[in-house]
Amino acid sequence: MRGLERINYIRIGFELQAINIWEDVDEVQCEDDELCVFGTGKDILKFYGFDADRRFWYYVTMVAQIIVLRTAAFLIIDKKARSYF
Repeated sequence: MRGLERINYIRIGFELQAINIWEDVDEVQCEDDELCVFGTGKDILKFYGFDADRRFWYYVTMVAQIIVLRTAAFLIIDKKARSYF
């Protein structure tokens, strides 16, 4: 099951979005009466175990999944359509 987690497009998309949002944040702003747990965006990414260095491979995985899933869908629909004629 661990391997499926690594190619889950929802997880990959969430991690990519978090990296895009938090990577360049130098200071996390908190209200005066709130406890600031994280100082920077990189602290947040580290807490969740998100690694910005893997970003390229996540994009490659997402594109590969799109190509494979769309090709499979096309072939299934094509096979179904041919069976009607």
